[in-house]
Amino acid sequence: MAFRIRNANSTISVSAYDRDVAFGLPDSQRVLVFHWNGTYTHQTLEGVPAGLVSTGDRFGHSVNLHGGYLLVGAPERGGGNGAAFMYKYVDGTWVYDQTLTGGTDDENFGKAIAAGTSMFAVGAPSTVSGATGTVQVFKLNQNEWALVQPIGPAANYNSFGEAVAMSDDALVVGSCNAT
Repeated sequence: MAFRIRNANSTISVSAYDRDVAFGLPDSQRVLVFHWNGTYTHQTLEGVPAGLVSTGDRFGHSVNLHGGYLLVGAPERGGGNGAAFMYKYVDGTWVYDQTLTGGTDDENFGKAIAAGTSMFAVGAPSTVSGATGTVQVFKLNQNEWALVQPIGPAANYNSFGEAVAMSDDALVVGSCNAT
């Protein structure tokens, strides 16, 4: 389960899976992850490892947890190209595992993230005039997250990938500016 809460001053992204809950706080470039093991313990992720994100990258804009993995979106990283950072739960702590990136300029890769069984979908709705956006699906393959398939719209849909939802065998993609 993942959702986003917005008010006039800030945004919080929330994801829950099994006994874990993650809160993305993009205005402060942090993600708080709470793990239940009889009591809640928490860990703060701040663009780990150091230097991968900077002010304005919106680290934590989107978050999703599934099966011992946490994916955190930073859609403004690299001037709007975006990135998503994979963390793995190892020995009671979340450890940086891999950076996932898209392929084109100003695509806002990581603006939306969804999780299914052994897969993550990452929305890249694009901010370039006339661009349609994409969704990229990644699957765990021999301890590395690899691109399985980029998905584009069948028609001219601006901001394709603005929202994504995934179950075990289905992917739903939102596009907020269909033309």
